[in-house]
Amino acid sequence: MAERDPGQPLDEAAFAEAVELGRGLEKRGDVDGAVRAFARVGAVSEAVRVLVGARRFAEAADLTLRSLGVREAEVGGLQGDRRKLALRAAICLSHAGQARRSADMFLALGEAPRAIEVLQKAGDHVGAARIQASAQKGRPVPASGDAPPPGSPGSMSLDWARRLEESGKLDQAVTAYVELKRLGDAGRVARKLGHLGDAAHFFGEAGLYLEAAECHREAGVPEAALEALMRTPREHPAYRGACVEAIRLASQLDVVGFELEHFLGRFSDSEAPTDGEVEALYELGRLYERNDLVDGAQEAFARVSATRPSYRDVDERLQALASDSRAARLVSEKIRREDLAFRGAGAPKPAREDDTIRAPPRGKTPPPADATPPERPAWHVSTGSLVAGRYRIEGMIGRGGMASVYRASDLELGEQIAIKLFSQLDDDPSMLSRFKQELLLSRQLQHLNLVRLYDIGTHQGSRFITMELLIGQTLGKLLARGPLDPGRGIKYLIHACAGLHAAHTKEIVHRDVKPENFFVTSEDVLKVMDFGIAKRQMAPAFTVTGFVAGTPAYMSPEQISDFAEVSPLSDIYSLGIVAYQVFTGSVPFTHRELLKLLMMHLRDPVPPPRQRNPAIPEDLEALILKTLEKEPRLRFQSCAELALELERIGKRLAPEGAEPA
Repeated sequence: MAERDPGQPLDEAAFAEAVELGRGLEKRGDVDGAVRAFARVGAVSEAVRVLVGARRFAEAADLTLRSLGVREAEVGGLQGDRRKLALRAAICLSHAGQARRSADMFLALGEAPRAIEVLQKAGDHVGAARIQASAQKGRPVPASGDAPPPGSPGSMSLDWARRLEESGKLDQAVTAYVELKRLGDAGRVARKLGHLGDAAHFFGEAGLYLEAAECHREAGVPEAALEALMRTPREHPAYRGACVEAIRLASQLDVVGFELEHFLGRFSDSEAPTDGEVEALYELGRLYERNDLVDGAQEAFARVSATRPSYRDVDERLQALASDSRAARLVSEKIRREDLAFRGAGAPKPAREDDTIRAPPRGKTPPPADATPPERPAWHVSTGSLVAGRYRIEGMIGRGGMASVYRASDLELGEQIAIKLFSQLDDDPSMLSRFKQELLLSRQLQHLNLVRLYDIGTHQGSRFITMELLIGQTLGKLLARGPLDPGRGIKYLIHACAGLHAAHTKEIVHRDVKPENFFVTSEDVLKVMDFGIAKRQMAPAFTVTGFVAGTPAYMSPEQISDFAEVSPLSDIYSLGIVAYQVFTGSVPFTHRELLKLLMMHLRDPVPPPRQRNPAIPEDLEALILKTLEKEPRLRFQSCAELALELERIGKRLAPEGAEPA
C-alpha cells in the first residue's frame, strides 16, 4: 500500500485513485505519466521508485530533495525517515555518475567512508585521499570540491609525510603526499605498495607521463600506457623515447589514429634517427601498412631507407606500396569508364598499362598518382533553363563547394521542387561516391523531420538530384542572431532527435550533425539534411582508419579517433554541441588551429553552459553536459531517450495552461 507523504491535504479516496492511475501508467511503460500521477498526490516514494526502476537516478535524487524541502548541504540536520530518504538521494546521485554531489551529501550526513568509496569508484583518488586524511586526523572533513589552504592549522608537513614513508607506514604516506599535493611522491609510494592503478593516476596528475605509462604497462593495461605516453610534451627531454615506446605499444595493439599521428609529428620529421629509432620507424611503417594507410607507410619506410640503405626489406616494401598505388589508380579509372559508358558519355583515355611506377628516391616521399581528369563540357543554368528536359529553373537557392541548389518546377508533375546540381562531381571519385551514397541512404528514409529526396539524373555531363522544396532558413542562420529561448530551442532539438532516430533505426549514422544541416521551415518544422558522409552502422567500414571527416566544431571524440567506427552516439554528441549553441549562442570549443580544436574535443572539459548564459535552467544544462560526455557509454543511449528528457524539461518550462513545445 502506497503511503502519502505528510502534509498533503488529500482525502484517502482521491489518493487511492491517483495511486491506481500511476501504477496503471507504470505498467504501460509511461514513466513520466506515472511519476506525475504519484507526485501530484504526494506519493514521492512511489515516484522515486519508478524513476529508479527506469534508471533515471539523477531525477530520482532531485525529486527526493525537493520533497524534503532542504538543500543538499543541509541534509545533515535530518532525522529518522527523512535522513533515510536523504541517504537514498545520495546513492541515486552516485548511480547517476554525479560523484561530487553524492560525496558531498554523504559528508553532510556524516558518512565519510561512503563519500570516499564514491570518489574512488569515480576515479577521483585525490579527493578521496583528502577526505580520508582529514577523517584520520579528526579534523572537519572538507566538501569534496574544497581543498584546505596551505599552511592552515593542522595541515600536514612534508617532513611528517617523509617520516611516515621511512617508518613503513606507506598507506598513510600516500595520503599525506596527496594532501600536500606532492602527487609525484604519492605515485612513487603507491607503486611501492603495488597499487599500480593509483600510482599511474597520481603520476599522470603530476605530469609524469612516462612513469604513469610504466605503471599501466606493469599492470597489464597497454592501452592506458599508450594513452599516457601520448601526453608527453614534444619539448620534454624524453619525448623521443616516449615515441619509440608508443610505436611499440601501438604495433602490439595494432591501433593507429589521429592522436598517435599527431603525437609522432615531430619524431617523424626529425633528422638522423638512432638505431633504435630506425627500428621504431620501420615498425611504424608496418603498422600503417597493416591499416591500409599507404601514404604514412611510404613516408616511414622512405625515412628508414634514407637513413639505413637496404635496411631489412624496406626497399621491397616501398616497391610493393608503389605498385598498390598504381593498382588503386587503375581500379578508379575502370570504375569511371564503366560509369561514363553507362551514361553514354564516352570513356576517358585509360591509364597506360606500360606506365612504370618506381620507388621514390631515398629520403623522399613518393608523389601521388598523377591521373589527369578528362575534359568534359561545362554546364550553366539560369532562370528559365530546362534541366533534363523536365525541370524548369525558377531561381537559385544557394551555392556550396560542390553543388548549387535551385528552385525549379517539375513540368511532368506540376510541382515545385529543389534541384541540386553538382559541379565537377565526376572528376572526383570520392565526391561521386558521396553523391551516390546520399541518394541511396536518403531514399530509404521517410520521415517528417528528414528532407526527402526524389530522383537522380545528369545534365550536360553533370549529376543532379531532385528533392523536397523547403521554404524557410537553416538553423545556422537562426543562431547567427543569438541563442534561442528554451521553449523554441527544445522544440527544434526534439524535431532533430526524431529525424536522427529515424535514420538510426535504419542503422544509418549521419556523421555531420550541425546547424547548417538542420532546416527550419516556414511551418516551424525542423528537418535534417545532407547524408552525404553518412554510413550504415552495420555495413563494412570502407573508411580508412585515421581518416577524419565532418565539421570540426561539432565532432565527437570517437569521430576524431576512428571515423570509421562511429555509432549513433556520435550523432548525439554532435547534437549536444548544437544544443549548447542553441542556448548559449556559441559552441563550447573554438581554436584557430585545427589540431588544437580536435584535441579540445578529445580532452578538455566542456565549459558549463550556465557560465555563458545563466538563464539556462539547471536540468537543461545537465542534459547538455550528458550529451557531451567524452565516453559514449555515459551519454544518452538513443535519440529517443534524449527526446523524452527534452520533452520533460519542455513541459516543466511551458507556461501554465499552454501547450508545451
